[in-house]
Amino acid sequence: METPPERDLRELVEAVAPRLFAVVRHDEDGDITITAWGLTHEDGRTDLTSTDGSARMSLGSPERALQLATAGAANTATTRLVWLNGAATGA
Repeated sequence: METPPERDLRELVEAVAPRLFAVVRHDEDGDITITAWGLTHEDGRTDLTSTDGSARMSLGSPERALQLATAGAANTATTRLVWLNGAATGA
């Protein structure tokens, strides 16, 4: 059996790979904290792990991760998702 070319394998892996993001909190004092890391699968399922490893969750979407992170933040803090590909979404 012939092995597919490296380029074909890389394209396949990149097409189906989960997307990695950070939950980032920015407060009015200018402090920026990464509070969690998330991994979103092709079907939208999202795995979230706090940066200290004390909490792990499976969620239905990355937006749900943002909702949970925002609920625990001070009213003056901005919390957003920062995707490794450069996009950011937040509240």
